[in-house]
Amino acid sequence: MKKPFIRRFPASLPVSLFVLFLIATFSLLSTLPQGGEQEARVMRVPTLTTTVWAVFDPQTGEVLRGDNLDTERPIASLTKLFTAYMVLYTDSGAITTTITEGDIETHGDFGKLRYGEKRTLSSLLFPLLIESSNDAGAAISRTLGPLYPYAVQGIADMLGLTHTHIVDATGLSPENVSTPRNLALFFAKVKAHYPHITDITKLKLYVTD
Repeated sequence: MKKPFIRRFPASLPVSLFVLFLIATFSLLSTLPQGGEQEARVMRVPTLTTTVWAVFDPQTGEVLRGDNLDTERPIASLTKLFTAYMVLYTDSGAITTTITEGDIETHGDFGKLRYGEKRTLSSLLFPLLIESSNDAGAAISRTLGPLYPYAVQGIADMLGLTHTHIVDATGLSPENVSTPRNLALFFAKVKAHYPHITDITKLKLYVTD
């Protein structure tokens, strides 16, 4: 009997969970009493190294505070949330692909994909979201071909993300851009429509046949 293959990932904080951490931190800060040395010792305001940021309600997407909310910036691996949303929205998860050398040679070593193995796009969401695997993103976009940029941009437009533009599935391209306000709205849509995406980010391993 063929034994299941267990894929383990580093105990690193996924991008989406880091966003949630920031939301929780700033939300807690907003509820603390003003003044008082005791409260100041319990929690200090984090230092931001960017002028483009937002604190938002993850349930509604409402922006609570921030700066330069409509300024477009490259979104790097946050792109992978859009990729996952697109796979689920288009019901592409059952499509099977064979991992190529080109997929594995994509920048970055994460994902533990093996040349020649057959994977469904649904199974590729696990390395994509748990370990931010560029190889998995490349395999998804290669398999879908022209459908990928058409579908993912169509989703952004449908959701009213007027300052969001996606051209590749990994986030390696600096042309993948969005704004704090758009990302706040999108994250709320992810949680409302496909909570499976954020559930995946909480895992540290998964088992494949």
